[in-house]
Amino acid sequence: MKRYLLIFALILSIGVTSVLPFFDVFQEAEALKSSGNFLTEIGSKKVCGDRLCTEIGENSQNLQISVPEMVMNQQSAVSPSTYSDPLPSWNDENSKQKIIEFVDKVTNSSLPTFVRSEDRIATFDNDGTLWIEQPLYIPFAFHLEYLHHQIKSEPSLSSQSPYSEVLAKGDSITNEDLEHISGLMDTLLPAYPYITQEEYLQKSKDYLDNTKHVKYNISLKELTYLPMVELVSYLQENDFKVYLVSAGFQGLMRSVSEEIYNIDKENVIGTHPEFVYELTENGPAVIRQPILDSFNDGAEKPANIQKFIGKVPIFACGNSGGDIEMLMLTHYHENHFACMVNHDDENREYYYHNQEALDASQRNDWIVISMKNDFKTIFSDIPKEIEYECSSDFWKNNLELWDKVGLDYNDDFDETFGKDYFNPDITLEQAINMEGVGMNHLARSGTAAYLNALVDPEIDEEIVRIAVNFGYVHQIDRYIENCKNIEQSNYVK
Repeated sequence: MKRYLLIFALILSIGVTSVLPFFDVFQEAEALKSSGNFLTEIGSKKVCGDRLCTEIGENSQNLQISVPEMVMNQQSAVSPSTYSDPLPSWNDENSKQKIIEFVDKVTNSSLPTFVRSEDRIATFDNDGTLWIEQPLYIPFAFHLEYLHHQIKSEPSLSSQSPYSEVLAKGDSITNEDLEHISGLMDTLLPAYPYITQEEYLQKSKDYLDNTKHVKYNISLKELTYLPMVELVSYLQENDFKVYLVSAGFQGLMRSVSEEIYNIDKENVIGTHPEFVYELTENGPAVIRQPILDSFNDGAEKPANIQKFIGKVPIFACGNSGGDIEMLMLTHYHENHFACMVNHDDENREYYYHNQEALDASQRNDWIVISMKNDFKTIFSDIPKEIEYECSSDFWKNNLELWDKVGLDYNDDFDETFGKDYFNPDITLEQAINMEGVGMNHLARSGTAAYLNALVDPEIDEEIVRIAVNFGYVHQIDRYIENCKNIEQSNYVK
């Protein structure tokens, strides 16, 4: 009787409509208790009173959720399923939230931090910020091809430095070698002289289309970081003018910038040689010279931003010491956002810290984007090396596996489990990302347990659905704890 008086008091204090879904759960659980020990068997499993019979020992905990706890968490549930995530490949960590907050404050005309669209300038480094830079910078790998062509046409070069060292290294040459082989950088920077810039762009595109990465075995141009490409698109959708400002070769980046980043060629600033105009038999041409005009790194970046853009960026992002000056230029703007990408994920990409960039970020309170913690996925078109497990974090960070086990993360949570818990409705993806206790705990763990049941033959998926339906969170957690790490082969139905 005292239980029903409590429920009546709750109804009066928080409203009938908020309580009704959970009142139904409570009534059904009470009905199970009053009817005896067991509900009808489902397969070989039984539901016992206020708990599931399977895998319950003498010291099993009571599994029901209290009505007050469920109601309070239902009221603080996530936003409606109609919410469109502007950065879907990012985890909901500090970096993502700070980016969204910054964009909101500079695009909201009612705020004093509003910035006119014509002044919303964003600059990105390319190598290591938007696409892969290990084990060898892509632009310099392309220019190494020119050295090999030189050796073929002039074999005597093979005994001279730096050509001999390049030949000795072969395919194992790395970024460190660019610095340690004497004279190599001076030879690489002005490569491909005396051809038109149009010819250079075509050679660049052919190289990026047809050269495969040594580790991932897909074309180099496909190894862009999906979360960072989403960030570029997000800024563009909010009327930012986005520029590439990189030490990479300007022509090479321009050959694919529109295709892979949706960044116009004229918005690409990079390292480039001197050019001369010639009127040839085929018409006017701009010819590359064997003299370097600008090595666009370090302090050269702000200088070229002034030369080619003429405005101070309010958003800048890089990953190395060569980007510090560009970020400092942005740092002193009244409204600014500066970030550095940290390569700390050896399983999905490479692990290497640029300590100079990290130290500058700490001094200036710049955002450090962790590939390991901030990115749900890194590349869009390659299989990942995954350590398979059963936790809710695993399923949250590997959304691409859901369809392999027969579940769509956009499915409605209530429809999946046959109970009207959330109003407004939430998706299974929103459920797996919920934090905290009560209904949030039930949604998160219930979704993970159900995914495990779809893969592990030792877990009955219908029993998991019933446990979620009745709010038996402790039993659901035990399903997750007892789940065996699943073989990769089980993920393909």
